[in-house]
Amino acid sequence: MSEISDYRMNATVDRAFRHPRGSFTVYRVIIEKSSPVSVEERTLFKRYSDFKRLHKSLQRVVKELDYGMPLPSLPAETFFNRLDPEVVESRRVFLDSLLKFARPLC
Repeated sequence: MSEISDYRMNATVDRAFRHPRGSFTVYRVIIEKSSPVSVEERTLFKRYSDFKRLHKSLQRVVKELDYGMPLPSLPAETFFNRLDPEVVESRRVFLDSLLKFARPLC
């Protein structure tokens, strides 16, 4: 019989793509779930606004649980250069750290 500790989940934001319409960026999220008998991998594509909603939800959870670790802060808002490669990469790094922060809460 498998223990709960034998099950693992990891989520990574590994790449960012400009949407074919060109007006926004999508971030590729790889979710890997593993157990003693299988490994599953899923790929999702999310916009930055999806992660902003996640961040807002996590703020409430962290406050209610008195979590003890600070929630990563959202990067400064930027509209005019949001498609700039440096902005996209800094957001990708932030989003990856946000998922790593949230994993123990799941």
